[in-house]
Amino acid sequence: MDVSRVSSAAAVSPAPHSPGVSREEAAQRRDLIRAAATINDKQAVGSNNELVFRLDPTSHKAIMQVIDRETKEVVMQLPPEYVIHLAKSYGD
Repeated sequence: MDVSRVSSAAAVSPAPHSPGVSREEAAQRRDLIRAAATINDKQAVGSNNELVFRLDPTSHKAIMQVIDRETKEVVMQLPPEYVIHLAKSYGD
């Protein structure tokens, strides 16, 4: 699973200026990156956790995860993995 950590200098993969990405979507990705960086800087998800976003390669939808910085364990994910698999099985 490809997980892109969001920090002040990081970007959601693929980059906001990827070919085929509309200006509106690129702007939304930049806003998401800034918001996540602020949340991580303020330790709003805990001092030992980090907010991470990744794009599902099939649906191209954002998946939010809270990762334990020490163990790299996924503490929470939205939507949950089973919902992603269920949606894929129905062709979404």
